[in-house]
Amino acid sequence: MAVSNSLDANLTAISSITRKYFVPKLADNINDSNVALMKIKKESVDGGDDIRVPVRYKRGVQENYSGTALLDTSYVAKKTALIFEWKQKNFPIVISGLDELKNAGNAKVVDHVRSEVQAAQEDAEDSFATGLYSAGTDSEEIVGARVWFSTSNTYGGISQSTESWLQAQIDSTTTTISLAKMQERYEACKQNGKGAPTLITTTETEFNKVWGLIQPQQRFSDGDTAKAGFKNLMFNGAIFSEDSYCPTSHMVFWTLANITLKSASKRKFPGIFLDFERPYNQDVRVAHVRWAGNLCCDQPRKQGAMTALA
Repeated sequence: MAVSNSLDANLTAISSITRKYFVPKLADNINDSNVALMKIKKESVDGGDDIRVPVRYKRGVQENYSGTALLDTSYVAKKTALIFEWKQKNFPIVISGLDELKNAGNAKVVDHVRSEVQAAQEDAEDSFATGLYSAGTDSEEIVGARVWFSTSNTYGGISQSTESWLQAQIDSTTTTISLAKMQERYEACKQNGKGAPTLITTTETEFNKVWGLIQPQQRFSDGDTAKAGFKNLMFNGAIFSEDSYCPTSHMVFWTLANITLKSASKRKFPGIFLDFERPYNQDVRVAHVRWAGNLCCDQPRKQGAMTALA
């Protein structure tokens, strides 16, 4: 007759409760925790040595002709690829053996597991939101907006200094925000009158300044974004919102059609749940939420930012 162990029974209960009550909501909760993260496209990709994003940087042959004139059939190199390394994130859910003993019984187990999953969820929210604005100083972090918001960085393996088509629309001189300066940056992001920004984020301080510049009867907002808990205004049809993760002195103009958070198909956003296990040398139960992918922008020239607001 097999010998049962009450701690193993607790493990079964913990795993079952976590999968039933918390894991299904995890993705939505993390996704909706930050306005930029909520609006950015999510896409799964199969494995490979890296993540490759095709980009077109030049027009092909265009000619008018008549009759039997010879046609130009020469090949023009006009496409390349931005190459991104895989980045990985891990969010552990840890329950000590002592906590298991203290929280025996389904009701207590639910409460305790809820608190631990909530902690992991908050860590994931913070990690992804921070990554969206990363400047590339952490080699293991996702490639954030402050890497492509430049005219001189290397982005996706290509130098912005030598390839002007990869440069973002940066204003590093304006120190005092105005609606005119916002309009100027908004228009700079458009290419041939198309592809305008659909999201603008900034700090609470700068958001409040803009709020004060707009007449009360013109303070329209996006209902869905407001329902998600984000204070916002509308600017030329773009959602303008404060974001506590936006760097100081910045206002970021996102053309979301060209930005995608790509995830490995086996570790879809915000990550897969790996069930609880007991390490042989520690009195804990540990589960993990693990993700792999990167943030990719295929048209930095359609993105803009002010970086020196006082």
